[in-house]
Amino acid sequence: MLARFIVRTLVIYVVSALLIVLIVFFPKDAMFFQEPGKLLPTFYASWETYIPETTTFMKQVMTEGYFGVTRSHTLVTDEVVRVFPRTMKIIITSFFLIIVLGVLKGVFDYRNQYRLTNLFGNRLTSLAQSFPDFFFIIALIWILLFYFPFIDVFAYEEWYGFILPSLIVTVYPMTYVAKITMNALLDEQSEQYVQVSYAKGFKKRFVVTNHMLHNSLGNVFSHLPSIMLLLLSNLLVLEMFLDYKGAAYRLFMAIPHERELIVALAWLFMTIVFITQIVSYLLRYYFDPRERSAT
Repeated sequence: MLARFIVRTLVIYVVSALLIVLIVFFPKDAMFFQEPGKLLPTFYASWETYIPETTTFMKQVMTEGYFGVTRSHTLVTDEVVRVFPRTMKIIITSFFLIIVLGVLKGVFDYRNQYRLTNLFGNRLTSLAQSFPDFFFIIALIWILLFYFPFIDVFAYEEWYGFILPSLIVTVYPMTYVAKITMNALLDEQSEQYVQVSYAKGFKKRFVVTNHMLHNSLGNVFSHLPSIMLLLLSNLLVLEMFLDYKGAAYRLFMAIPHERELIVALAWLFMTIVFITQIVSYLLRYYFDPRERSAT
């Protein structure tokens, strides 16, 4: 099952990588025609250069590892090495916080669903889910700038510059994981082993943390690719507003002229999603006995 899943995912990865190249290198030339009172653009495709440029680029990448140069006449690989590690610090830190804090928040929401503290539990989580994800990024940056001016928000060049962006981008996906965790626990509470545990006199806290949560994590980990995509989709807004010169910001600035750089960065982001899918499957296989029985 694992080998089949990896092969299927790898095929999708390769096909997606080729589609990115075909889309980015698609010719988008334009000519302007003057008409009375207006200037009309007419787009056309130069098919004579499309296939040769695409095949030449792929051959250079496969045989020499050469992606070309940027507008500033530096190697694309050097530019990637310069900006991508900055974004990777945010991705790794925030992804870890999203999973850990989101699961803990989900357990808190489940245990307090019939208490007054539910105001800070599921109700707060549901309220947070009703707002757009970019709202939290803009709101948190605004709060920091106006109410905490002593915090250096734009310190991306310092060694600690990734910490604040990681915390900001964690907030919304954490509520998403909390909602998934609580729903998974609600599905588990009707299982027979839960009723047997209560009949033996075990406390609810023990049953939730030692039994129900373990069996619910398989469901939570199945959403890891979606969580990663949600995180990656927020990077551009984060880096733009914080002036954080990372890979997402550089990818946006490369559009539309630096085609080779666009492909290189897009492939790296796609690789992160590919690795997350593999990790998600392995964790589901370990935590969910139904996944193991299917094999």
